[in-house]
Amino acid sequence: MQQTVLYPDSPWRIVWNHFALLGGIWYALSIPFLLLPFIEVPVWTQVVNVVLTLMFTIDIFIHFRTAYLEDGDFVTAQKLVRRHYVRTWFALDLVATFPWDMLVLVMTSDAELARYFTCVRMIRLARVVQFSHKSANGFPLPLHARIILIIFWIIASISWIADGWLVLVPPDGSRDVTTEVVEALYWTVVTLASVGYGDITPKDNLSRIYSIFVIISGVGLYGLVIGNIASMMTNANIVQQKMRERMAHLASFLHQHRLPSSLRNEIFSFYRHILMGRAINDAEVLDQLPGALRNSILEHITVEMLKKVELFRQASPDLLKELAHRTKQHSFMPGEVIIHAGDIGREMYFLIYGVVSVLTPEGTMLAKLRTQSAFGEMALLYDMPRVATVQAITFCNVFELKKEDFDEALRRYPAFRASLELFIQERLKKSDFNSA
Repeated sequence: MQQTVLYPDSPWRIVWNHFALLGGIWYALSIPFLLLPFIEVPVWTQVVNVVLTLMFTIDIFIHFRTAYLEDGDFVTAQKLVRRHYVRTWFALDLVATFPWDMLVLVMTSDAELARYFTCVRMIRLARVVQFSHKSANGFPLPLHARIILIIFWIIASISWIADGWLVLVPPDGSRDVTTEVVEALYWTVVTLASVGYGDITPKDNLSRIYSIFVIISGVGLYGLVIGNIASMMTNANIVQQKMRERMAHLASFLHQHRLPSSLRNEIFSFYRHILMGRAINDAEVLDQLPGALRNSILEHITVEMLKKVELFRQASPDLLKELAHRTKQHSFMPGEVIIHAGDIGREMYFLIYGVVSVLTPEGTMLAKLRTQSAFGEMALLYDMPRVATVQAITFCNVFELKKEDFDEALRRYPAFRASLELFIQERLKKSDFNSA
């Protein structure tokens, strides 16, 4: 029975991720204070930690079943999903989830020692950092989400600094723990803000050095927060303005020519794809470079892709460079057919960006090809119908090499022609014509 693969952008998976995020935030804010020796760990916090341990254990199993994004498409093959998780986050998640404190408590019966092992759970903050960079579907987080995360990091920093102050200036026992913690948080805020009312002062050199560090950090933190928020809002406004202008011009053009709604939707989808940065706009980058440098970059990219094709393994560097200069770049929409089964092939393709599916003439999927793949190379050797269809799954950028360009280059390199004839004979012996 085939196991169901979960998609990271599904609604319930996003809700689950937010619960996991809240768990990481709980660890970040609670553990530093619970490590203080004069604070008695409440029973309810232990219950919360047990519940979070169970939740993060389930989370590990969920990640083994969750597809991941690659080249604009979700990889759903169970073996690849498991391998990807093991190679990326599994070790960190396992270490952060395992109840080391409970294990130490059982083995040593030392509650104080076990308390310090709860620090390992702080590794879960790495997931918060990951969440800060991008959402499940690969898009950058929206502005409000990034501002919320900045506020979280400010609060976390305040709590950690206050915790350090309580370590250096421990309570004398004359007041309750809540008052001492609130006072430490108060000192942290006024010190970071460089206000420093003077009602709470360091008592020894170590606490004075710590205060100097906090004051300097406060100056940097203030500039960092204000600068980041201003930069995010400015950049968001620029991008939104650019999108609005381009979309307005596009809408005017479509209305003027009265194009059908299905075609309009495809055009809008393509423009959103480009404007939101889901593909590399090579032309926009390369057009800003000098001609010689631009040609060198394209030559390098294409030569490296040619080397990966079995057909060109014996080709000389000069031949590869000539073939690279003869390739042309094209773009394809999702669902667009690049190669039709039954057509006489006259070109091969190198996939620069995106994902394509290889289909039988009946429409059954044989394979998925991703960035840095090549297909259709047999069209350069044989005048015969294609045996498979290749269709774009995502937006795709490809390099195309035509048979006439290949034949013209071949005439200038007779040594490669001899090795090519041997390659053709081997392919004929194997009767392996499964490539499109």
